[in-house]
Amino acid sequence: MALEPKTRKKKDTTIREIGPLLRDDAEKRLKGSRNSSSDLKEQDKEKIIHELQVHQIELEMQNEALREAHLALEESWDKYIDLYEFAPLGYITLTDKAIISEANLTCATLLGVERENLRKARFSKFVDEKDAIEWHQFFKKVLNQTEKLKHTLMLRRPDGSLFSALLEGMPIRGINGEPTVRLAISDITDIRHMVEVRSHLANIVDFSNDAIIGETLDGIITSWNAAAENIYGYTAAEVVGKPVSMLLAPGDRDELPRILAMIRVGEHIDHMETKRRTKDGRIIDISLTISPIKNDEGQILGASAIVRDITKRKLRDKTATFLTQSGYPGYGGDFFNSLARFLAENLDMDYVCIDTFEGDSLTARTVSVFNDGNIDLNVQYALKDTPYGAVVGKTICCFPRDVCQLFPNDVALQELKAESYIGTTLWGSEGKPIGLIALISRRPLLNPEPAQAVIELVATRAAGEMELRQKEEELRKSLEEKVALLSEIHHRVKNNLAAFIALLSLEGSYEDSAEGKRLKRDLQNRARSMALIHETIYKTRQFSSVDMGVYLPTLIEQVVATYRSDNFIRTVVNAEGVSLDLDRSTPCGLIVNELITNAFKYAFPPSFDCRSVRQETCTIWVSFTLEDGHYLLSVRDNGVGLPETFDLATAKSLGLKLVNFLAHHQLKADVEISRKDGIEFLIRFRE
Repeated sequence: MALEPKTRKKKDTTIREIGPLLRDDAEKRLKGSRNSSSDLKEQDKEKIIHELQVHQIELEMQNEALREAHLALEESWDKYIDLYEFAPLGYITLTDKAIISEANLTCATLLGVERENLRKARFSKFVDEKDAIEWHQFFKKVLNQTEKLKHTLMLRRPDGSLFSALLEGMPIRGINGEPTVRLAISDITDIRHMVEVRSHLANIVDFSNDAIIGETLDGIITSWNAAAENIYGYTAAEVVGKPVSMLLAPGDRDELPRILAMIRVGEHIDHMETKRRTKDGRIIDISLTISPIKNDEGQILGASAIVRDITKRKLRDKTATFLTQSGYPGYGGDFFNSLARFLAENLDMDYVCIDTFEGDSLTARTVSVFNDGNIDLNVQYALKDTPYGAVVGKTICCFPRDVCQLFPNDVALQELKAESYIGTTLWGSEGKPIGLIALISRRPLLNPEPAQAVIELVATRAAGEMELRQKEEELRKSLEEKVALLSEIHHRVKNNLAAFIALLSLEGSYEDSAEGKRLKRDLQNRARSMALIHETIYKTRQFSSVDMGVYLPTLIEQVVATYRSDNFIRTVVNAEGVSLDLDRSTPCGLIVNELITNAFKYAFPPSFDCRSVRQETCTIWVSFTLEDGHYLLSVRDNGVGLPETFDLATAKSLGLKLVNFLAHHQLKADVEISRKDGIEFLIRFRE
């Protein structure tokens, strides 16, 4: 308990007056004893005086020692007062009612009040409301205990500011024996904040998704958080104190010395992508960040490595690249075979099966099977007793181990000696299951997440490709039916026209005159040109267009066979690579038929000698080309030609009238006539 300055002065005065008081008391006692001393002999008096003198010296020495002790006591007292008043802790004395009776200056400073305002105040007024109950419980315990107790709570100053305080309470007895409590108060706000920060940092390390590993400059592991255990599979007890080289992937042994050399000179390594090996032998992709650890003087003591497992991300990137590049025009491979191989090789699976459901979805047909490095033949199998029942209707179904025991009647699983299985349903656009993807391994699947992520990524595309293939198959079957129907129609049209030609050949159909015979022959040729179109379509199976490179040579051969002559007439046809729709191929065929027929009839009369006039063999040229969006049909001969006054629009011949009509009204064509070295008809119309 602190002493006030007045008390100290009174105490000092009393001590200084002790000497004189003792002197007075001694004088009184000596005066009372003088009568008895008168009978003493002289010799005894001298002896007594000597003793008194010696005793006086002893008293003076004792008095000097007492004075020195008193000065030492005063100095010690001053130090005690200073230590008490200005101690780093606040000291406070409380009555059994928790009323403040004494407090040092430090306590007044901590509580933010003048010391005289502390006396007779209840300590609870400085306790934060939320901790009021805890304070009363603590105070009651201190009163009833004989040992020191500690407790932490929040104290509030009159200005409203809060600070975290550590209270150390001990029961004592007052001067009159009443129960009293002595409290020591410490402001631990900074310490508590530091602890909270350290705890927060520790939680960050412990609960981080990234592995955080401490290492010495020699590459010895010093710390290992929970994420490191999850990523690598080792516990802290298994790796702390061991070299970090135990985590390196095969072939990466040269990496560690280079990293340690960089750390020793204070360099950082940011997000370096590399590979590491786990406890179970798997090779994983990681992103590595390493920073040097320094003390306050800047000395490098070790390194902190942050490791992020990017295996899943790398797989997703690789999968996205595969899906971007596979199955599109120009890819040059079957999508499902490529997908099965990709899944097997990148997910380390022994068997990958991609199936499509048939009928009532109780039967599956394999679309692609990748079995131990090879693409197998597709087969049909029943889904009963297979994991299909557990897979269908789910996004992902995974059996990490013991799949053979779970499905003992699945023959395929038993033959493969399968240990693990992952499957996913493929959903059609109408929300119904149309197939599945199954991945099977002979080893337990210790980390199924990467495989699940990849399957989820490919499932939608695989379902789309499967549905597209099913639609294409339906369209192919439908097209085959339509092709068969169209083929039959064209075959019947051709037969009907053949019957019409046969009717024209009957005797008595036309008058038996030269003109009648010519008319009959012309009608037959015209019918043959139309029938030949349907025959060409029937043979080429091209129902939307006619291959003119096939049609025109055959048509001209028929005309040549009809008009045999003593003169040798050569025919040249060029129509390769040109196709024409059915609506315009018929008019073109009739036009060629009429112009070739006229050439045979009139271009090479017996009196005309091609060799002497044209210096070449008598020839008929037919050309059909497509250039710059225009078709160009040319029929030319090197015969006698036509007079300058010839006009196609006013021609009297039925055949030429037919040519003019078909060219202008059916083909919307422009017709030009050239008379150089014979005659050439040029018919041009848009594509």
